[in-house]
Amino acid sequence: EAGEVVRWDAGAGEFVPHPAGIPGSMVDFSRDGDWIVYVAVPSLTLWRARADGTERRRLTDPPLEVAVPRWSPDGARVAFQARPPGKAWRIYTVPSTGGSPVPLADGQGEETDPTWSPDGRSVLFAHALGQRPSGRQTLRVLDLATGRMSELPGSEGKFSPRWSPDGRHVAALPADWQKLLVLD
Repeated sequence: EAGEVVRWDAGAGEFVPHPAGIPGSMVDFSRDGDWIVYVAVPSLTLWRARADGTERRRLTDPPLEVAVPRWSPDGARVAFQARPPGKAWRIYTVPSTGGSPVPLADGQGEETDPTWSPDGRSVLFAHALGQRPSGRQTLRVLDLATGRMSELPGSEGKFSPRWSPDGRHVAALPADWQKLLVLD
């Protein structure tokens, strides 16, 4: 696969290649806008760089395949989904300065689409037992201080969650991808 980080040029009304020519996808900006994380292609490794593309640093090593990186609100960590080739996806975190990735959840089933709570104390993710669409899929919240995991009420069949900035709502997609849902 190929990919290239692009940016929106409002004056031209189109996406243009990032000036640093970064071969990647799935970009996420730190809250202050100074840093990005992205998945490098074709290696599917996690990288961090300044928003201008300088100070690049690889955060994961092959053969671990990475997707959907998300900065913690304080910028200290990155949550992402990853897997060894042919294995189930799990949620991990890694310090944004580098270090060893640490799995967050129990690994019982497929874990995807992490998103941080606005206060950085919890991670919300999709959890599936069995294969989609017939398997049971819900959204789970992991309290990082206690390690307690709970199912988000009303999240049966939902995936790709995103927490609202005030922490009161979660946007998610249903299994058929046909609408955007908001959960309280």
